[in-house]
Amino acid sequence: MEGATIVLAVRNGTDYLEAFIASLKQQTHSNWRLLVRDDASTDGTAELVRRLAAEDHRVCLLESDRRQLGALGSFSRLLQRAYDCGAQYVFTADHDDLWHPQKLELQLAELRRAEYSGQGRRPTLVYSDLTVVDQRLQVVAESFFRCSRLRHGQPRALETLLGRSFVLGCACAVNRQLLDFALPVPECAPMHDWWLALCAAAVGQLVEIPQPLVQYRRHGGNDSGPASFWSGFNPLRYSWRTRWQKGFTSFRRALAQARELRRRLSQRQWMCNQGVRETLEQYCDLFGQDRSRLRTVYELSRRGMPRIDLPRRLIYYLCVLSLDRRKAA
Repeated sequence: MEGATIVLAVRNGTDYLEAFIASLKQQTHSNWRLLVRDDASTDGTAELVRRLAAEDHRVCLLESDRRQLGALGSFSRLLQRAYDCGAQYVFTADHDDLWHPQKLELQLAELRRAEYSGQGRRPTLVYSDLTVVDQRLQVVAESFFRCSRLRHGQPRALETLLGRSFVLGCACAVNRQLLDFALPVPECAPMHDWWLALCAAAVGQLVEIPQPLVQYRRHGGNDSGPASFWSGFNPLRYSWRTRWQKGFTSFRRALAQARELRRRLSQRQWMCNQGVRETLEQYCDLFGQDRSRLRTVYELSRRGMPRIDLPRRLIYYLCVLSLDRRKAA
């Protein structure tokens, strides 16, 4: 069996970490290795991982400088470490989820099938649906795709990913060929999984498995996710100002990563569909200093970019109108 490398960034994860690793031990594909980075936890997470590693040689804690890097920084380091160690297939994970026993087997099989679908090994990202559960593992929604109202899939995945990600890291796997291009993860990216998906749409392929392969746990400690779209504007749950600030920051970082993708494609001279280059060029050029924001919104609307549903697109346009041209350039 070909090995799978799983990377896990965790901070203060003692409540759920053992249950997650137990779900790894129940995988039908047993040839895996788990690389863990503790992001300066204060609850004894590192000690727990060391104990679990002593019990199972497949678990490995990366010794760190104890700096808190956040999810993006931690996963960036982990992905680079996995790549440097020669990993061919890499899975990203969250410590508070549980994996379906066949997750590794099914996603590895799909990766191997898809990457050889053309000449050579294509950069490939495989992602699955998720079952949304609460803190006690009671089902909240059978399908993350349906309850989050995300538009996804080919052939226009890039146009969606310019404005919104539909891939969750805990449900995806990538091959080495994708990491060849995607690493290092840029500091400007909103999150590692969004960047990986964007790169796959540009230079390779995204493959969807409609079957839920993860129990995605929603609780007070995580905030990315699949509550219904409109619940995000419930004033009893969220401060609208906080929600706006978070969304606007994500918008600016998404624009920055689109520019980084354009730069990297040009600098590394990777082969990609001419339509990809044209889409990126058109999108990034719309945010130039010499263009009014109203004109930018008009052109985005005329071209149907980004390819997201109407409510999210309207909010996206508000972000465009709020963007400082000098800071955006």
